[in-house]
Parts: sequence; C-alpha cells; structure tokens
Amino acid sequence: MKSTITSFLLLMILVSVTFAQSKKIVPEGDVSLGIEMNTTNNNQLRGQGPAFGPVINYAIDKDFHIGTRLGFAYVGEYKPQDNSEAEKSYTKFSFAPYGRYFFKNIRNMRPFIKGELEIASDINGETKKVEGTTNLNFSAGGAWYPFNNVGVYGGVRFFNYNIDDGFMMLGIGEPYLGIEWYL
Repeated sequence: MKSTITSFLLLMILVSVTFAQSKKIVPEGDVSLGIEMNTTNNNQLRGQGPAFGPVINYAIDKDFHIGTRLGFAYVGEYKPQDNSEAEKSYTKFSFAPYGRYFFKNIRNMRPFIKGELEIASDINGETKKVEGTTNLNFSAGGAWYPFNNVGVYGGVRFFNYNIDDGFMMLGIGEPYLGIEWYL
C-alpha cells in the first residue's frame, strides 16, 4: 500500500509541475468532486493504515468552503501495541462533513484550517463486531489551484477529540492529500 501512496503523491507532483500557472485562480460558488487519501487510526485496536474516499465540496466564497468526505480503510494483520493478543485486522467506513477557512495567499498556495465531524464505524475482522465512533477533528494545510477547475490540497491533523469516550489527541499526525475537480 506504501507504493500506492507514493505513486499517488508522485503523480500529483508531476501534474502540478507540468501544468503550473502563476496567475491566481480561486474557486467561488462552485461545486467540486474529488478524492482524498489519508491515514486512519483505531485507538482501541492500536492499528493504523491508509484510507481513501470521495470528497464533495462547495465553495461558498473564496475564503470558506463546506463539504463532506466519505472514507474507507482496511488494515490487514498487525500486532497490537500491548502484544497481548494475536494479529488482527479491521475495516473502517466514515462520513465526515467539514468546513475549511482559507487565509490570504502565500504566493500560489492558499493556507487553510479545517474542522470536521467524523462519524465512523470500525468492523473488527476477527469478531465481526462493529464499533461506532464520533470524532471532532481540526487540521491545517494548504491548497493550490493550477487550473480554473482543479485543486490540489494537503494537510495534517493537529487535534482529534473522540466524543464517545472523551479521548483527545493533540499534536501533528494523520496527514492527508487530495485532488478536486470543480464543475
């Protein structure tokens, strides 16, 4: 799966360098469809793996966008951190409505802060037990718009609060990368 993520990153870099423009293009009043790749974390099982899913976004104005992200992740066999149990696997599905606020341009990049409410279900591969979680996440990142209808963005989560059990994480973790096409 690392090769898939590396290939995706390389493709995004090649596309962005090939079609670079110096003029500022900022979507406003447009709907976009895209795909996002990130890492997922399961606090109960102590497993981590790559996740991906479609994104739909609406640019209310040039500084504020709202949207939702659907996610899917599968973490194959791994050893829990406490080494108390055998190898496990799990599948995660998530739905995460979000809002992104953009700051002033730094050259061709638009820094942003993003807040999302993630509703997820983890399905344990061994027991088939489904566990639901609700998280409040905040992240910071940047977006670049090489064309009128294409945006490339990335960021890193710095705050995660699990509403169900009060678990909170602060710090740099769970990076994500995406591309979106404005219709």
